[in-house]
Amino acid sequence: MIKACGQLFVLLVSSILLGCNQPAPEVWPQFRGLNSQGVATSQNAPIEFGPEKNVLWKTNLPPGHSSPCIWHNRIFLTSHDADTNKLELWCIDRGSGATLWRRPVPAQQIEKGHPSFNPASSTPATDGKHVVVYFGSCGLTCFDFKGRQKWKVPLPLAKTLAGNATSPVIAQDRVILYRATYDQHYVFAVSLASGEELWRHNFRSRFSASDACSATPVLWQDQVLLHCKDGVSAHSLHNGNRLWWLRSRSTGTSTHVLGNEHLFVATWYQTGEPELLPEYPDFDSLLKENDRNGDQQLNRDELPKDLLYYARPEGNAPKSSYPVEFRELDPDESGKMERQEWTQFLQLQTRRRQRNRNHGLLAVRLNGQGNVTRTHVRVLETQSIPEVPSPIYHEGHVYLVKNGGILTCVNTQTGKRVYRKRIGPAGTHYASPILAGHRLYLSSGGGRVTVIDVTSKTPRVLAQNEFDENIFATPAIVDDTLYLRTEQSLYAIASP
Repeated sequence: MIKACGQLFVLLVSSILLGCNQPAPEVWPQFRGLNSQGVATSQNAPIEFGPEKNVLWKTNLPPGHSSPCIWHNRIFLTSHDADTNKLELWCIDRGSGATLWRRPVPAQQIEKGHPSFNPASSTPATDGKHVVVYFGSCGLTCFDFKGRQKWKVPLPLAKTLAGNATSPVIAQDRVILYRATYDQHYVFAVSLASGEELWRHNFRSRFSASDACSATPVLWQDQVLLHCKDGVSAHSLHNGNRLWWLRSRSTGTSTHVLGNEHLFVATWYQTGEPELLPEYPDFDSLLKENDRNGDQQLNRDELPKDLLYYARPEGNAPKSSYPVEFRELDPDESGKMERQEWTQFLQLQTRRRQRNRNHGLLAVRLNGQGNVTRTHVRVLETQSIPEVPSPIYHEGHVYLVKNGGILTCVNTQTGKRVYRKRIGPAGTHYASPILAGHRLYLSSGGGRVTVIDVTSKTPRVLAQNEFDENIFATPAIVDDTLYLRTEQSLYAIASP
């Protein structure tokens, strides 16, 4: 891990672990472990496992998409009980799986989102003394290790189309949270000791229905790096001032990673990837196939149902495609779409697609100031960009997994694709990959965990491990043990 990310992890251990003398392998203190990088120091994590194989223990839990947050002998998770609408923080014994305590986090209303969203999607963060949880339904809450509430920062109900899935991070003496809703878009810091707000940066960019708030802040030196709805923004850890930024068409869903003095960001947008975009027919072809009354125009009932803005054929989640709305084809509200209106629509779509510059996997040099869009950014890959899962950086390569189980490896020095291959099962992937030693762990939404050896020039599948539940939460690995959250349970898994 130190070799992969250089001095980053030395700085990180000193800032996040706050001087703790325990070795780093014993903690996974936030979403995707140390600094959200998804890299474990374990070398002998399990390869073959299942619901009844190599399981140390299994604990049933209410549903939630938050990942395990681990500090020595304790695991922290959040949940949402749909029957009672109760949000909770759980503390589980890492050795036995027993529940040590659970605490409700009251909310007047429960946040809504995408049909696949769960209101307990944000992962807790800890420094060994405090546990900070975020719910888009009610805000930030801090507990101690005995489950006593220390402070709470109430926030308005998050109103978005997809739901808030960003997670808080602890940096030195403060908690950082990026929050984006229809009416608020900002990043702010509060005191870890008291919850008092220390600084806030408000973004001017409007948050729309096509955007998401899922990326977790990443720390580099004394900077807070954000993958936002329209690119990347870097802020001073001390006062929140924006130091540099880049513009890119992105929904801001995946968390970015560091390596070799670069930031790697998988920017994804519904209409950004050419292979996801349909080819629109000319007007005469539309009339020939759909003009049933022969008036040389199309009304609402004659508009073909398969006319789409974009399609995600590899995913099986709801709303995987978005149809063209008739109101955009009939701006004069005459109830008919004429030839000129179709021409105007095609021109508008062309302009929209041309705005998708800097879409894909970006490599950003970390020594910039101000707007670095044209000076510090390289586009490494433009195809098979994941919508939700975050990338992994390892020894000069970035790994991406997208819907359909398609794995892509890119050499960050040459900027060339090493391979792109279908590894996992078809369907949607929500969980981000994690790495332990030279083994990459990919979890599909349908419940399969694929283990891959990344030392060869082509991906070598070591095992395909099937579970009978959905997997939306990113796993954790600590001390050669895999902690895997399925839809209803938490598993501790280790080799014999």
